[in-house]
Amino acid sequence: MKQEVEDIPIKGHVVAEVAVKVIDRTKFDAKTRKLLSQELANMERLNHPNIIQVFEVHELFHRWYLVMEYAPVGELHSYLKRHGRMEENAAKNITAQIVSALKHMHDFGVVHRDLKAENILFLTTTYVKVGDFGFSKKIQPDDALTTFCGSPPYAAPELFVADSYKGPAVDLWALGVLIFYMVVGQLPFRGDSISKIKRLVLDGTYTIPTFVKPACEELITGLLCRAVEKRFQINQVQECTWFAGKRWSELAENSKRSTNQIDDAPARELLHRWWNVDDWELQSALQEGPKNALTGIYRILRLQGKKFQEGKNPMTLKKRHTMKKSKENKTFPSDLDNSKRTSRKHAVSHSEEVTTVDLRDQKAMKGKIEKDNEHSSKTCAIL
Repeated sequence: MKQEVEDIPIKGHVVAEVAVKVIDRTKFDAKTRKLLSQELANMERLNHPNIIQVFEVHELFHRWYLVMEYAPVGELHSYLKRHGRMEENAAKNITAQIVSALKHMHDFGVVHRDLKAENILFLTTTYVKVGDFGFSKKIQPDDALTTFCGSPPYAAPELFVADSYKGPAVDLWALGVLIFYMVVGQLPFRGDSISKIKRLVLDGTYTIPTFVKPACEELITGLLCRAVEKRFQINQVQECTWFAGKRWSELAENSKRSTNQIDDAPARELLHRWWNVDDWELQSALQEGPKNALTGIYRILRLQGKKFQEGKNPMTLKKRHTMKKSKENKTFPSDLDNSKRTSRKHAVSHSEEVTTVDLRDQKAMKGKIEKDNEHSSKTCAIL
């Protein structure tokens, strides 16, 4: 994923960084267009402090530009690659935020279907958001899905063999893999080929080290249950012993405060002061959604409003352009959530390239994974 920073003059003097996903429309087929449409629609449906927000969408010279929230600290993938396993309390803090985001998605009938470390993004060293909704889908409670997508190391058994599957159960299996990965420092199902990973997943073959505490082990075991009907549901995750004492109703509010969100009135006042935008003009823009640039400015002001309220002179909005692949890694502070840096011998190798593959494609399933990249997470359209 190539990145560059572009300076665009806007009023105020505080810098706001946004991520820009650049998509070449000339390379689209019908399926890709549908996935992009679903991604935008589902991100618009969701409004949660632990989910990446879309600000606006532009079309220019056969390219689409998705302007989104930027996570400056990097990905969970990068942290685990560099530092190995987390201290359990740090992992619990991150997991609680992912669970809160998942509950919000499922309550609004959205399943992610590509939950993995690469899609958990750090805004600070203790605050994460779930991103990349490219394989998400709006569902009804009893829907049986037949698009078999996901990353093999995170894929639930039913994705490999069943005629259909339940979306929330697939997300919860992937959550179990994530928790294991954070507290152990390596993925539970790993091998030098996708077919070998598939066999391990179908056999349920994994070992939880003795240093993992019983309460955490109980949660992992409940999530990595091959029988879908016995697999933990989201309410069981929240009520498990590992999260004893967790005040779930307060988690979202605490996260909101940490992102400097403000209410609607100050954002509207800033728009009026700096751009002479009245309520009627703003409302018209908001009805158009992210395709209207004014909607994007309004959303940024809501998210970073306290900073912008101090601005009186021209500012710079930095757009961080992102293409599909990246070899850039973020270096995390070694004291993530007061955790001690893990010895390098526990660090996990990853592929720098994360792509999407078909889990039911026989040719893809025969593909080899390089030894140094056996913990990589290729996403698969398992059609």
